[in-house]
Amino acid sequence: MVIISNRMVTEITMEQENYFLTTVHMPNENEEAEGIIRVIVSPQTVILDREGLPLSASMLCEGMMMDAVISDAMTLSLPPQTTAYEIQVK
Repeated sequence: MVIISNRMVTEITMEQENYFLTTVHMPNENEEAEGIIRVIVSPQTVILDREGLPLSASMLCEGMMMDAVISDAMTLSLPPQTTAYEIQVK
């Protein structure tokens, strides 16, 4: 598992029961920018709001900031895709 943080959701699509979030890292002044990642949000993904309360995937919106725990396995596609285990909306 890998933790990604300070990412903005730039696009949301849905396919069957999964949501696909395209995210981009929003660096602080002392960080370098990371690339774009497409995060797969399945019914098993835990989604929490700022207070740690559960959210539905349908409540995710473009422009939201998030941290996530994702799989360390990624596709070689552009953008790379991986599965989210947990998402914390900021």
